[in-house]
Amino acid sequence: MAARRRAAALTDFTAVGDALSQQLSADPIPLLSPLAGLLVLLAYTALASAAALLSPLRRDIT
Repeated sequence: MAARRRAAALTDFTAVGDALSQQLSADPIPLLSPLAGLLVLLAYTALASAAALLSPLRRDIT
């Protein structure tokens, strides 16, 4: 069981979710697939970059 938790922590990052679900007697927490996580990260990066570029342009520097 401990080896399974270590492997899950290294591959799917579900060890904490599995431990919480055992303590709370609930279903495991569903996580995004690695591809979906990458897409979310890229979208977040694009939004943050756009905000960083556009915010100085809107300010009046006098």
